[in-house]
Amino acid sequence: METKEFLSIIGIIPTKELLDNSKLKQIINYINENDIVIFDTGIYIKKEAFEILLNDVNSVETIIKILSTDADVMCLNRDAKNITKFYNLYNFKFVEWLGKNTEILIDEEYLKYATKEWTENVLFNSNKIIHIGKERVTIRENPHKKDTSNYIAPIELNIESLIQAKQKGILKEVLQKATQAM
Repeated sequence: METKEFLSIIGIIPTKELLDNSKLKQIINYINENDIVIFDTGIYIKKEAFEILLNDVNSVETIIKILSTDADVMCLNRDAKNITKFYNLYNFKFVEWLGKNTEILIDEEYLKYATKEWTENVLFNSNKIIHIGKERVTIRENPHKKDTSNYIAPIELNIESLIQAKQKGILKEVLQKATQAM
């Protein structure tokens, strides 16, 4: 794949500056060396979002992952700074950006009490749900079974609970309890 072809597929007009960009050359080399196919899905990247991706994401492999996932491209167009911050912190092989609410996982206060490794290995893999009641915080098994129509992934419920905990000023307590019980 050539640089111009790649840029055309993602809807970016080639400029001399882009064609000379060393990271873009690395991306093209990575695509060619690993026989990666980038399809034209019709979801194009805003120029500003692509520039943030190109300049701010540390890993070429992560850039390819983002560009290969329609949902990530759409999120990138809306929230490039946070999605790049998220994927620079977390390994895409263990976690995924789930939308605007996922910002809690890059929140400064959250990162004071939860490690990157805990988030990747426990929070994203646990079937347990953080429940914030009126009187106390509990950790429960996910009541929604995977093979049912009302299934909600535990990570989505837990992200909502973490946001609620931050709003109530109990994020530290919630994360301590979750770390012990998950």
